[in-house]
Amino acid sequence: MGSDYFDSQEFLENFNSKNDEALRQFYNQYWQTLYAYARRLTQDPEEARDQAQDAFVKLYSRDSQPWHSAANILSFLYTTVRNGCSNYLRNQERSSKHAAIHASLYLPIISDQDEIENAIMEGKMMDAIFEYLPSLPETHQLVLKLLIEDGKPYREVATILNITENQVKHHRSGAFKKLRELVTSHDTPGVVAGSCIFILIMFFRR
Repeated sequence: MGSDYFDSQEFLENFNSKNDEALRQFYNQYWQTLYAYARRLTQDPEEARDQAQDAFVKLYSRDSQPWHSAANILSFLYTTVRNGCSNYLRNQERSSKHAAIHASLYLPIISDQDEIENAIMEGKMMDAIFEYLPSLPETHQLVLKLLIEDGKPYREVATILNITENQVKHHRSGAFKKLRELVTSHDTPGVVAGSCIFILIMFFRR
């Protein structure tokens, strides 16, 4: 489903009237990239999942002026996630030196539109990256799903797939290499491809 659909009058009318199908479509389209954004900020898969879900809950519970574009909706979601993650890191600062380092990187609470637009652009790049996932070997896909979407550690992924932890890391590295090749070999503009590769590096760094 193309992003233009979410700016159509039909979709926005349904979304503003809290139509279940419209809400589900928007969630399915943007959940993964919002979660990836939260995970990059918190470095914690479970907390990232909670922050992304909380943002959608706040969005669906919001009773105010109607939304006029998908960009407005995304701006609200990314701002909510960014500020929620900042609050989380502030709270963690008291008990974790590691979290304190991340807190210094991602505080203070934001409202700057340029940063929100950058986050949304990053999300669009992640969407482009995820489009290539079905091109990966099946085991690569399974490993990425368990590591990235489910946030499971290497040991648990190894147990689930009945392989060694080293094999899990091998498949993760193979997936990264293949995705990098796909991004740079499909007529992707140089700057965009470079940005996608940078996001891949940040996303796979663990």
